[in-house]
Amino acid sequence: PAPPDRSRSARMKRSLLHFIKKLPFGMLVPVSTDASMDGLLIGIAFVAGNLSAGLIMSIALAIEMMFLGISTSMAIQRQHIPKVISIPICLMLPQLILIFAFIGASVLSALSGPAFVAMLSFGLAALLFLVADELLVEAHKSPDKWWITIWFYFGFAFVIVLQKAEVFWDKYHPDPSSSSSL
Repeated sequence: PAPPDRSRSARMKRSLLHFIKKLPFGMLVPVSTDASMDGLLIGIAFVAGNLSAGLIMSIALAIEMMFLGISTSMAIQRQHIPKVISIPICLMLPQLILIFAFIGASVLSALSGPAFVAMLSFGLAALLFLVADELLVEAHKSPDKWWITIWFYFGFAFVIVLQKAEVFWDKYHPDPSSSSSL
């Protein structure tokens, strides 16, 4: 007979493999890719624009990731996967954003000239692709509902209010380091 520790570890390994096979990889791979691209775009926004552009992009993508995280956790939960496996997977998504934001900011700050423009173009194209390919296609899969339209316009209004708040803040709270002395 095998020692008890070996059989227990073998059972745990089989159980882990069983749950890994049940993971919804059809959702996890695109969500992980989206989180990575979102992080890259945040890093690009901080370097290419100013602090406020990066903050607005971060806030907008944080809201998107909240809903994406809820959807991902519910997809994992439907597969009856234990929390020991599902929680680390769900916590991995925000980490991808942080890692790729750092990569995007580091790479872009090291570039100049045509390479800088190419990286900015990549960021813009990635953002447009994500919106056009994912969000618009998903929006047309279900019948139109009045409350979805209201939230759509609320999202646009929210971004405009954030931008106006930034202009107001900058107007009445100027940065002392940017003012020139006479």
